[in-house]
Amino acid sequence: MMLTSPSRYSPWLVDRGLLRRLLVGRDELLQHLVDSLRDVAVGGGGRYELLVGPRGAGKSHLLALVHQALTTDPLAGKAFVVAALQEEESIASLEALLGRILNAMPTEAGLPNPQTLFQHLQQLPLAAVAEQAVALIKARLQGRSLIIFLENLDSLFVALGRTGQQSLRRLLQTEVNWSIMAGSRTASAAFLKESEPFFHTLNRRTLEPLSADQCREMLRRLAEHSGKADLESFLASPQGLARVKSLRTFTGGNPRAMALVFPYLTRESLDDLVESFYAFADELTPYFQEQLARLPPGQATLLEALAENWRPMTVKALAQVTFTPETSASTQLRRMQKDHLVRSIRVGRHTLYEVAEPLYRIARAMKRSDQAMPTLARFLRIWYACEDLLPLLEHLDLRELVLRALALPKDRKGQVADGSAAVAMFRAGRYRDMPDYFRRLDDSDRADELAALVRLVPGTSTIERSAFSSCSREAAPFVAGFMCILASGSEEEALRVVDEVLPTGSGPFVKWVWRGLGTESVTLEGLPSLERLPSTEAQVWLLVGTGLLGLAGRLRDSLPTGPPLVRQLLEVQRLLIQCQPALLDDAVTANSLLTMFGALLPESAAWFGSLMVAHAELGSSRPFLEALLVDEEVRAEALSAEERQILQKLKGARAKLREVFRVLAEPAAGQAGGGGGAATSPCTS
Repeated sequence: MMLTSPSRYSPWLVDRGLLRRLLVGRDELLQHLVDSLRDVAVGGGGRYELLVGPRGAGKSHLLALVHQALTTDPLAGKAFVVAALQEEESIASLEALLGRILNAMPTEAGLPNPQTLFQHLQQLPLAAVAEQAVALIKARLQGRSLIIFLENLDSLFVALGRTGQQSLRRLLQTEVNWSIMAGSRTASAAFLKESEPFFHTLNRRTLEPLSADQCREMLRRLAEHSGKADLESFLASPQGLARVKSLRTFTGGNPRAMALVFPYLTRESLDDLVESFYAFADELTPYFQEQLARLPPGQATLLEALAENWRPMTVKALAQVTFTPETSASTQLRRMQKDHLVRSIRVGRHTLYEVAEPLYRIARAMKRSDQAMPTLARFLRIWYACEDLLPLLEHLDLRELVLRALALPKDRKGQVADGSAAVAMFRAGRYRDMPDYFRRLDDSDRADELAALVRLVPGTSTIERSAFSSCSREAAPFVAGFMCILASGSEEEALRVVDEVLPTGSGPFVKWVWRGLGTESVTLEGLPSLERLPSTEAQVWLLVGTGLLGLAGRLRDSLPTGPPLVRQLLEVQRLLIQCQPALLDDAVTANSLLTMFGALLPESAAWFGSLMVAHAELGSSRPFLEALLVDEEVRAEALSAEERQILQKLKGARAKLREVFRVLAEPAAGQAGGGGGAATSPCTS
C-alpha cells in the first residue's frame, strides 16, 4: 500500500507520483542515474553508483524514484532484474548480504519463489551459503543483468570488514553484469583510500544542500499538496523568500529538516513547536551517536566542540576549548574535512571550520538544558515576524522563549530583519514586555531599537542611531519608556507606559511629580506611601525623565516653562529628600544628569545651566558642569589633567545628544507617531 501524503522517514512507502512532484533540484541527476543504469544493464554490463549525503539529504527519496523508473521500464524483467534491500535490514556478513539479495528478487512465473529459496539457504552450513546463494541468484537471472539497491553502504562496509569487502569486490569482478545503486551517509574511507578494495570503483555523487530557491520550491509544493493556499502565496512573496533563506541557514538546506518544519509554517500551532523539536532531536540522536562512535577520540572531541558553537571556529580556538595541541587539531580537521564531517571557510588569512551537518547542532543542543532554549529561539526569530511572536507572550510557558527570540540579533548571519520588536510592542500596546526585552539586547541592537522607537515621536526623523550608542542595559528601559510616553496619544496610554515599562509603583509616583510641577506649591498630598515608592535609583531616573519631558516642551499645555519649571522641579526634589534622606546622594546624580541633559535644549541652555549650578546639589560634578556650562575656558584651567580628560568625554556626550534634544524641543507635529495618537500632553493636575 502506498502513502498519499509525504513521509519524512519512509519515502519508499510514498506514492511515486507524489515523490516525483516533491523532487526539487535533482531532476537531471535522477534522469542520468536511470539512463546510465538502464543502458549498462541492457548491454549486459555492470555499473556502481553511490549517493553520498547526511541523514535527510534526500538519498532514499532519489533511490525510490530511480527504483520506480527501472522497475516500470518496458525491459524490466526481460533484460534486467531489480532487487531492492530494505533500509532497516541489518547485514553483518557477505553471506547475509547475498541471502538478502536473493530474498529481494521479484517473484516470476515459472521460477521458484525467492522467499522459499532464502529459507533454504538458512538451513545450509555457513561455509556453503555464499557459493550456493550466488548460484541461486544466477539461476534466477538466466543471463539477465541484476541491479541491486542498497541503503547505508558505509554501515554495510563497516559490518563486512576489509575481508568481506575484498570478497564482494572479487564477486563483482566475476559477475560483470551486476550493478549497484546505493546510498551512504558519509564518504567512507572504504571509498576514498587507495589501499581499500573499492577505491575508484563507485561513482560517488554528493547530494548538495538545497539552495534557498529550491527550499522555497519544495515548501511551495508541499503547501500546494496540503491545500494551504495562504502559505503557498506567502512563500511566493519576497518576504517569503527572505524567511526561507534564513530557515535554510538554520537547517543547512536539508530536505528532511525542511519537511519537518513545514507543518509549523502556517503560524497556527506554534505551541506544538517545542515538542516537535525535542522529538526531532530524539530521532537524530542515534545517528549522530553512531557517527561519533566511529571516530577516534580526538576527532570526536573536535566535532562536539564545533556542534556546540553556532559560528565557525579557527583551529586555535578549537584547540583551546578542547585542550588539544594546535598542530594535532589542524591535522585532524583536515582528515575530517575529507570525510565530509566538517567544512572549512576562508576568511582573509584565516581558515574557520564548522560542522558539515547543521542538524547535528540541533540534535546536540536539544539534549542540553542550557542550549535547548536558545536553539528554539533561533528558529522562532528566523521564521516568525515580531508581530507573529507577540501574541505568544500571553503563554507563560512560552514567554521566556519568545523574549529570547525577539532579542536575538537581527539581519545577521542570514536572519530576517522584519522591523523593530520594540516598535511592534508599542503598536500592540505590550509595554510591560519592554524592560525584559531591552535587558536582553547587546549594545548594538539596543541602540538600533532605541533609534527605531524614537521615530515614533513626531519630528524625530533627523536623530541618528549614534545618539543611543552609549545607553546602558540598565538605562535602556527608562529611555524606551520616555519615548513611548512622548509617542502615546492620551494620558491613559502614557500612564500605562509608566506603570508597565518603568519600575513597580512608578505610575502613582510620576503622576504626583507631574502634579507638583504643574502647581505653584508642591505638597506631600497624593505621594504614595514610602513602601510603595520605586527604588531611589528608579526615582532618580523618573525625576530626570519627567524634568526633561517638561523642558522639551511636550508637556507645555499643562506645565509652566522656563525657570519656573526648573525651580518647581527642585522643590519637588527637596520635598522628597525631606521624607527620604537616603535620596540625597542619588539626587546629586539626578541634578548632574538634568544639568548636563537640560542644557542641550537650544532655547534654555544659558538660563538652565546657570540656574542648576546656582541652586542644585551637584556634588563632585560641580567643577565639570561649571567648566562645561558657565565659563568653559576659565573653569577648565582649574581642572587637573585627568579632570580635563573627563571634561572632553562630557563634551563628546553632549555633542551626541544635542540633536536628540533639539528635535524634542520643537513644537509637536500634532499627528500620530508611527501608530500612536497625537503627541498631546499625558499629564493632568
